[in-house]
Amino acid sequence: MEKETKEEGLSRRSFLMGLGGGAIGTVVLAGAAMPERNYIGANTSWVDVGEGTRAFLTAPQQGKAPFRAVILGHERYGLVQHTLDLAAKFAAYGYICVAPDMASHWKGDKVALNRGDARLTLTPDQIKYYMGKGLDYLLTQPQVDKTRVAAMGVCQSGDYPLLLNSVRKEVAANLIFYGGVNIGEDVIATVTAPILGVFGEADHIISLDAVHKFRGNLERHGKSYEFKVFAEMP
Repeated sequence: MEKETKEEGLSRRSFLMGLGGGAIGTVVLAGAAMPERNYIGANTSWVDVGEGTRAFLTAPQQGKAPFRAVILGHERYGLVQHTLDLAAKFAAYGYICVAPDMASHWKGDKVALNRGDARLTLTPDQIKYYMGKGLDYLLTQPQVDKTRVAAMGVCQSGDYPLLLNSVRKEVAANLIFYGGVNIGEDVIATVTAPILGVFGEADHIISLDAVHKFRGNLERHGKSYEFKVFAEMP
């Protein structure tokens, strides 16, 4: 497990938001509404990935297909701007990214959810459903390299890639940012793709002990992984 040096002045959320993108012109992909923000290097649109599940889709403005791709799980706030920024960042670096809205069929107060005043509780089957919808959509796109599709989760969605990979072997890599450490060993046993885990040493939610336990569970089941822990980061 690799330990990185401290990035001075960054909070936990600021660090994650730093992964997001910037602005300037965009091209809307077919059949979708114009997003509220434009991004450098990313074509963006809203799409339906099946059965009324909306998703934010981003694609590189430059480069040659087929492109690598990512299914991105949103945080507890729903599909808010931070997740859209992350998706656009992937496109700027040459990936196609789809971020399913896992509140698409939720009847609760979505404005309160976006503020953090309401909580969307998903079952493992619902998580597999929504992440799976994103995967299914990517696998139908001719510009996607079907052998290089990763899944990523952030904070509350940290274990979503592992849940998806436990039932979908098309997932080529699992990316976990600040989450996922409490996933059951029954799920770990069925994961087939390598795992990248990124954590903060001073995180008030996920302790280093929990990260070490997670690492032990992965090793016990013979899984391929790499962890990075940022020193003193909350």
